[in-house]
Amino acid sequence: MLKVKFFHLPKPKRFKYTPRYFDPKKEERDRLKAENKLSNSQATSQQSIQGAFTQRLAARRKTRKSSNIRLLILIAIFAIIGWWLFT
Repeated sequence: MLKVKFFHLPKPKRFKYTPRYFDPKKEERDRLKAENKLSNSQATSQQSIQGAFTQRLAARRKTRKSSNIRLLILIAIFAIIGWWLFT
């Protein structure tokens, strides 16, 4: 009647998943693009490093310029407040 199983492990569930849209031509194109990008990235690594340095230098100049402008505005505001307090 009643069977007791002490060491029974449940089997994992299996799912039958089939993709809705599958285009073999697109898969092949994507694979070729990935291979092409990999080969191009190895050839242009020197260019990308140089580009990274120039971008970083431009970003530093921009932040330094905005920092200087912000400092000048704060000095002007404090000068106006100081002049207003002393007169």
